[in-house]
Amino acid sequence: MPRAIYPSDITREQFEVIRPQLDNFKKTTKPRALDVYDVFCAVVYVLKSCCQWRMLPSDYPKWGTVYSYFRQWNHKPELAPGETEVNPAYWKSCYMNKSQLAVNQTGGMPRLRLA
Repeated sequence: MPRAIYPSDITREQFEVIRPQLDNFKKTTKPRALDVYDVFCAVVYVLKSCCQWRMLPSDYPKWGTVYSYFRQWNHKPELAPGETEVNPAYWKSCYMNKSQLAVNQTGGMPRLRLA
């Protein structure tokens, strides 16, 4: 039985563009029992609706499975010594002048320079 279509769902064609990136996160030793497209759409549903994981509609895979995939896809690898992490989304959403920002000594998110 096909699942219901939600406004947060993307098309299968759109999903095929990002599928290779999602498949690289986990080595598969046996065929998957569920469709990764449904899992991805469930993650997008939670992120867009701001609902709790346990409140996922029953049309999607179980919330624990969806959350487990989300954690794998969201995992950040360890940084080598001397590398700093900068979130590109933060830079894109920032409307400040570059001279007003400074990177923390520990690396990571920029902070305002009070001078």
